Amino acid sequence: MNSTLAFYMDAYNNKSNDSYLFRVDKLLRSQVQLRGQNYQLFSGQLTTGVEYLVTVRISRTKCKRNDTGTRPCPVQSKNKLKKSFICDFLVYTLPWLNHYQLWNNSCLEA
Repeated sequence: MNSTLAFYMDAYNNKSNDSYLFRVDKLLRSQVQLRGQNYQLFSGQLTTGVEYLVTVRISRTKCKRNDTGTRPCPVQSKNKLKKSFICDFLVYTLPWLNHYQLWNNSCLEA
């Protein structure tokens, strides 16, 4: 799950126009579904991937986009700079190949 969250946050921060980076502040819900295909040679199903349906609260950090400083970045504490979103996303992954795809993503201001 950690690598899936890291993938999602990289994708979110790369598309964001915000001057600051965001990070997962709280994992609210997680659901895992194995994707598979039935093969007649086998008596079962062969897993071809994993889907993660996740809801998180993400928050603006104190790290600016171009910072190369310390990680993890602390969440903003100044009221004028505080910003959080509740995000639902669906990631398809082949974890044994280190392959991730963001299939769906939506965020609402918290």
